[in-house]
Amino acid sequence: MNHIIKIDNPLGMYIFLVSKEGIEDIKTLSSKLYTGILEPYKPEWLNEKTFLPHMTMGNFTSKYDLDKAFEDVSVIQESFTTMVNKVFVEIIHENEDSIIDIEVNLSND
Repeated sequence: MNHIIKIDNPLGMYIFLVSKEGIEDIKTLSSKLYTGILEPYKPEWLNEKTFLPHMTMGNFTSKYDLDKAFEDVSVIQESFTTMVNKVFVEIIHENEDSIIDIEVNLSND
């Protein structure tokens, strides 16, 4: 992950760290996760055309704060690399409480 972008749309104001590689692989994995019994729970925004795999760096409530934070972080040139060895299925309740429902180990360790 090595590209910082600013998002300001009806879903919210965010700063994302995105990758230039592996996006289609992540989209394919995401689509597979929302099959079977999880299919009815797939959010509308998580479709193939608009879904952008990312790491959220910030969530903002004011355009001024979004613009200022983006200005501050847009000079960062480092890359972030990691190996995913676990996937967590998280249930987020209406009041934003988060509960880990399932933990899936992706490695042989």
